[in-house]
Amino acid sequence: MLKTITKTALIGAFCALTSTAALAVEVKKEVVLGADVATTWKKVGSWCAIANWHPAVDKCQEMKKRDNLFRTLTLGDGAKVFEKFTNRTKSSYSYTILESPLPVTNYAATFSITPEGKKTKLTWSTHFDAKGKTDEEAAGIIAGIFQAGLDAIQKDLGK
Repeated sequence: MLKTITKTALIGAFCALTSTAALAVEVKKEVVLGADVATTWKKVGSWCAIANWHPAVDKCQEMKKRDNLFRTLTLGDGAKVFEKFTNRTKSSYSYTILESPLPVTNYAATFSITPEGKKTKLTWSTHFDAKGKTDEEAAGIIAGIFQAGLDAIQKDLGK
């Protein structure tokens, strides 16, 4: 009897988890640039450099609250994206979106570079839950944002 209850409880718990838990949407875009790692990171690696290379970002304001670093991105249409810096290495940074008009929630991303011979591979990746759109629609929007940024960097730093 105990084995039956345990097995039934486990099956019920598994069914409840699989029917209600949504898998996070993942988007990853990469580009190989003609510039070396040092040149690339100098151009794109600072927290607010995104305002200099992403065509959708008009302004970036950085602020520190206690030991946390944040940025507010003002987009061309006036919309704002509020992000929290979560980690940095010598060739990457990670962040989360706290508030934005984008159809995402639980958004966490990493922007990183790695050597590719004398060139540089730039990778921008994220995982999130879709909000107000299907997973495919939200992924398409984020992929478009990533691609626009990577295209602008590639135009500037070459192939």
